[in-house]
Amino acid sequence: MYNKRIKTLIILSCLTTIVPTARLVQLQLIHHPAVFERIDDLKARRGSRHQMQTLRGQILDRKGRPLAYEEAVFRLYVSYDLTQHVDSRVARANEIKAFRIKDPETRSAAIEEVEALRRRREGDLGLLLDKCEHFGISPNRINSVIRHKNNVIWDLRMLQVWKAECRDSDLYQAYRGDRIASVKASQARPDLEATIGDPDERLLLINAINILEMHEQWPVLELKSDHDVLAAQLEFLDIEHFAIAPEAVRRYPYGQTAAQTIGWVGPVTERSMELFKGDALRKYRVNELCGRFGGIEYMAEPLLRGRRGEERRDLDGNLLEQTDPQMGQDVQLTLDIELQRDIENLILFEHPHDLHCRDTGKAVVVLDIESGDLLALVSLPTFDRTTVRKNYDWLRDPSNSGTPLLNRALNKHYPPGSVVKPLICVAGLETQAITPDETIGCPPRAAPIPPNCWIFNQSNGQNCHDFYWTDNNARNALKGSCNIYFSQLAERIEARALQEWLFKFGYGRQVPLFSPTVPAGQQRRSLRQAPGRISGQPPKNQPVTSFDQIPVLEKGHRRLVGIGQGECFVTPLQVANSMATLARDGHALTPRLFLMPGDPSPRNEVDLQISDRTLHTILEGLDAVVNETHGTAYETFQESGFAADRVRAYGKTGSTQGPENAWFAGFAKDDSGRGIALAVVVEGGQSGSRDAAPLGRKIMRFCINRGYVGHQIRSGDSLRAKAQPRASR
Repeated sequence: MYNKRIKTLIILSCLTTIVPTARLVQLQLIHHPAVFERIDDLKARRGSRHQMQTLRGQILDRKGRPLAYEEAVFRLYVSYDLTQHVDSRVARANEIKAFRIKDPETRSAAIEEVEALRRRREGDLGLLLDKCEHFGISPNRINSVIRHKNNVIWDLRMLQVWKAECRDSDLYQAYRGDRIASVKASQARPDLEATIGDPDERLLLINAINILEMHEQWPVLELKSDHDVLAAQLEFLDIEHFAIAPEAVRRYPYGQTAAQTIGWVGPVTERSMELFKGDALRKYRVNELCGRFGGIEYMAEPLLRGRRGEERRDLDGNLLEQTDPQMGQDVQLTLDIELQRDIENLILFEHPHDLHCRDTGKAVVVLDIESGDLLALVSLPTFDRTTVRKNYDWLRDPSNSGTPLLNRALNKHYPPGSVVKPLICVAGLETQAITPDETIGCPPRAAPIPPNCWIFNQSNGQNCHDFYWTDNNARNALKGSCNIYFSQLAERIEARALQEWLFKFGYGRQVPLFSPTVPAGQQRRSLRQAPGRISGQPPKNQPVTSFDQIPVLEKGHRRLVGIGQGECFVTPLQVANSMATLARDGHALTPRLFLMPGDPSPRNEVDLQISDRTLHTILEGLDAVVNETHGTAYETFQESGFAADRVRAYGKTGSTQGPENAWFAGFAKDDSGRGIALAVVVEGGQSGSRDAAPLGRKIMRFCINRGYVGHQIRSGDSLRAKAQPRASR
């Protein structure tokens, strides 16, 4: 269906090319070959060029389902030669020019001609308004479109005058060179007014500027059905200044699903105008769209954008040269859009926000353990891409608590709470700050130095972890999420060693999501991503690429870091990736977001050299969290039914204060070694076991049902062979 639509667009774009036909006057010419060669040369050089529109590539999910594609729609186009005559600035400039003619007779004729032309064009526009009403479009809406386009073109002409007349101004000097194109009309206008004080002179100078956009037609009406297309062709047949032509429209068949990750297209920005400025057939025109900052549409713009076709004809309309349009490259992601939709629908409709959760935001990351492929990047609330341009200012307003444009899965910092405790345990065992069987008591009394035991707080000082077991060792401390154990353990670990282990697991730096290779001369773009923090003084204005850039954690902060508070902030992607590392027996693997043929991302697999004894202790603790009585997620998972699918779940709950958030992170593996890792965060949640763990369990079930883990094995979903057993250390 998609290819058929694109072929239709290319064919119709060629068929609807408008080429002005020259009306040649018959002259007596010398019959000499050189004369005719000269005439042919003049015809060619004074002929016309017509450029067809670009065709943007698709964005696909891991199974080849289109997430974004171009669709051909027919629109009614109108020329600026018509609409400029209802622009009061153009009308005034034409009047001034006519009145300044010195010869009275010539001046009178010019004034009359200006007025007659204005009346004719107003009549033509009246005809447009009348006819458009038959298609359900109000005159007010058409007039609004016309005013907007007139303003855009007038501002572009004004900028040209500013560049020519204001070279000595402070504004011009500040932006001269490559940055001059980023000057906005609102900046240049007062500068030009200060330089040329006479408003009439400014009008004449601007109106004398001739730019390409003045000779292009632009759409005023979309024809929604074949009947509308036929009716419009009959209504506007052979009427000057109007044309009916196909145009590519960006479609998102999965609606709001994965909106922040896929992104959206909007009017080309001044910054983006620089992207293809050296290529006449790829550079943007004013009325074109480009990927807006934040998602794959922006990140993969150098690949997705196509190249216009072009026809060159002589004065007689004969085709001299033709360049076929080149469609943009398709971009395939590792996401499973239907899994993503399942998760979003679960959160929005089946598991809505509890009343005690004051905020509305949630984020989920799911990745395939074996391959590192990101299967879902969920961020809620989301937004409607069909109205994002209309509501953009409101959507990006920081006072809007929902902040739907923000990709919470990648680009928001959260204190990790207790989901960091498995990594604290790894650091403590590997630095020999503690042994697996050594206990740290958790008696029913307030800790000398905060934090207190969460059970002690909830029971008004009546209970603690020592009430459930006397051996509060590493395994059981993970099972019960003991704050006393992990705050004291973190204080035992040398600060630099503690930070280094967190850094090894991917905390305190951006997760390197490899982007596809872009054409030569184009700069690789990246998704906006928060780096996280594992110290109180993070580096400013520079990406963290090595551990040496991380400042030392100040004395006294280790206790809070040990329970995922204080100077420790993460993203859901970092948490899910750290769980996947534990599930791979301590092998860190760079997550993958793109499946691009011929452009494999580097594996970048690193063995963190965690001892078998430590791994055994950690995995036992994460197993106990969901599968043993008094595990913090046991009540949620005890009726999961995963055993029937030969799946074992591992997990860790967490919650934080200031801000309040609830976490669940973990992984599910089957008896063949296949599995998924995930992280769930619920903003405003007060209990990981109550507010986040139920979501984690249901998402694991979705992954079983879709064949990523469990006995329902589907070919092609496991992209890496089962790892071989490791040698003991």
